[in-house]
Amino acid sequence: MAAKIPLDLDAAADEIAFIRTTVGASGASGVVVGLSGGVDSSLVVVLCVRAIGAQKVLGLIMPAAFTPESDLDDARELASSLGVRTHEIRIDPIAEAFAKTLGIEHEAMSQRIPVANILARIRMIILYYYANLNNLLVVGTGDRSEDLIGYFTKYGDGGADLLPISHLYKTQVRALASAWAFRIG
Repeated sequence: MAAKIPLDLDAAADEIAFIRTTVGASGASGVVVGLSGGVDSSLVVVLCVRAIGAQKVLGLIMPAAFTPESDLDDARELASSLGVRTHEIRIDPIAEAFAKTLGIEHEAMSQRIPVANILARIRMIILYYYANLNNLLVVGTGDRSEDLIGYFTKYGDGGADLLPISHLYKTQVRALASAWAFRIG
């Protein structure tokens, strides 16, 4: 059985509040976060709202054809409850353009990982487009567990201006998300 990693929720929330300082020091107008409906992006958007206010947070929902509708509903519902403005950009047409240009065979098993990496990189390009357009910082949603096992895409979901939960293990992310579920103010 794995040892539990202790987490002082108030200390962790205070530590993560560096979002406010980083945004202020950068001269940015706010932040942009990719919202997947998962626990990592949900926690990050809550912490961003807590740090700088909903009016300075933009959430991008970027589904592909296989994205479960329940994940999209979760992302939309959370953004709405927080008062975060969102844009939804379906990435399939962009991915199809890549596939056509590169001659990617959709059914080829050997191409699954490269195609998945393309999708992550398309999302990061979109995040940086909106960041550059609106003077925002891109906030990443990766955690320490993902980093340690290499579960991220270089220059994709691993690319961001700041990574507020990158020091937390997944169990800590879940604990913090649970504790902060109704403590947004």
